[in-house]
Amino acid sequence: MNIGTVAQQSGLSSKMIRYYEQIGLIRSTRRENGYRDYQIQHVETLKFIKHARDLGFDFGKIQSLLQLWQNPERSSRDVKALTLEHIADLEQKINSLTQMRQTLVNSLASCRGDDSSECSILSQIQFGEPLLSGEPNMKFRIDNMTCGGCARSVTATIQDLDPNAQVNIDVASKLVEVNTTLDQQQIVAALTEDGFPPVNA
Repeated sequence: MNIGTVAQQSGLSSKMIRYYEQIGLIRSTRRENGYRDYQIQHVETLKFIKHARDLGFDFGKIQSLLQLWQNPERSSRDVKALTLEHIADLEQKINSLTQMRQTLVNSLASCRGDDSSECSILSQIQFGEPLLSGEPNMKFRIDNMTCGGCARSVTATIQDLDPNAQVNIDVASKLVEVNTTLDQQQIVAALTEDGFPPVNA
């Protein structure tokens, strides 16, 4: 088979097939005219690689999986160990992505989103600063804060009272942390009036 036929049957592009051959995941033979020649086992191998990539395995682990798959005397213990290692890698990536998302959500909630040039999102990106530069001096929960829009409203209410207040909001836990010089009762009263009564304040 030529590379076009293999690409069609495997669901991969010709460019990717050449790359996989270049890094040693597959090996084709050459015809007398110099063109690559592929067999049905190459198609099956390429499908295996594609499915492994869909599951997030890197090329190093795919090479190990291929060796195990092609070895009839393999031990399933080795396959399981490799998969557990991959799951641990995925969990680490998930945790990292979750932290990134939460940082952005918190920055978004602290951005007033008005005509002011001051923006906590840009500060976070520029300096990598935590949302609160100091320890929060008040914490409370707002049970009916269920979305990013609610969080922005809460932030706006607090910063209307103190434009320098730093606000950290976790929408999932409904927790609000504030670093401000204001009296806590002022913030509680303002938030309650705006329909976001704090709990455990």
